[in-house]
Amino acid sequence: MESDDKTINITSLVSKLNSNYRSISVCLDYMKKLNIVEEVVIGRLKLIKLLDTPLTQAMSIILKEIKGNAGLFLSK
Repeated sequence: MESDDKTINITSLVSKLNSNYRSISVCLDYMKKLNIVEEVVIGRLKLIKLLDTPLTQAMSIILKEIKGNAGLFLSK
């Protein structure tokens, strides 16, 4: 469950990353300390929201550049 406001259900995140809840939870705790994400709890539902900060904007640009230039790395 991903939305336009950069929010994803933690269960979906675990599934997309093919990982386990504990590992993802540890990473998310670290990202919360770095002010990259925030956790929104609605009842039993945990949502993770990517914050709009200079750091996350820069990370997004870098990842888009890497994705756009992926052919350069794979063509050798």
